[in-house]
Amino acid sequence: MLGIGHLLVVAQAATFMAPWPEAHPPAVHKVAVFKNDGRKKLEADKAPWRAIGRLTLPSGKKCTASLVGESVILTAASCVVDEAEGKIAGGADEYLFTGGQSAPGSEQTAKIEKIAVGTFSPSTEPANNWAVLVIAEPLGKTLGFLGVTPLPSEKIADINTTNYLYAAGFSADWKEGERPHWEKDKKIFGIKEDGYGHHVFSMGDGAVGAPLFIFKEQGSAEGFILGMHIGVDDAAMHGWDDENLAVLSKQFLGKVIELRGGR
Repeated sequence: MLGIGHLLVVAQAATFMAPWPEAHPPAVHKVAVFKNDGRKKLEADKAPWRAIGRLTLPSGKKCTASLVGESVILTAASCVVDEAEGKIAGGADEYLFTGGQSAPGSEQTAKIEKIAVGTFSPSTEPANNWAVLVIAEPLGKTLGFLGVTPLPSEKIADINTTNYLYAAGFSADWKEGERPHWEKDKKIFGIKEDGYGHHVFSMGDGAVGAPLFIFKEQGSAEGFILGMHIGVDDAAMHGWDDENLAVLSKQFLGKVIELRGGR
């Protein structure tokens, strides 16, 4: 199996897809579960799986979020912004992160102290549909956390290697949204526009914010996020199916490093 350094220089450019027509911006919180649904029950009492968690919003709704530092989590901006008002929905202390749900009985929770977002208009700026949050407790010390690494080229369209890309999150149609699921595939991304693209994983309602990541090497507990699920393009240009969308890690890497204290 290839290590991370090898993986990130494997593929070269193919073809860019045309951008969405202006009248058909990508949907943010819709569902695309494909016929070849490969989701499996996630049960693992170890890193990085315990880092996959849920963010409970002031409205009571939930998104997927993941630890990317001892006290830092990653999710989608569309989960935390009031787009009509152009601001964060509610106060930071009205949000609650729960991690460790991949191992029943290992759940830990933390309130939110700070929220940074890439945009207040995620439906029209999908490449900036990310949010990095600071939590009040260093849950990453005990649960572990995922690293973040960029793709090596702006022009990668599809990567097919012997490595797998993994996805994990919570979906309302999977175990009633109470247990996380995981999936893997060798086809990684198709780039639609600078900063975002599509992916092949089935995601239900509640999975927005789910990380797409690789392992450093076989048997390693070190996972590195390459992108994040942000919703569905229901006006996909090929015209025959929905496509799940991902914002690429280069979009939020700088903010993650900043809120981790430069590490």
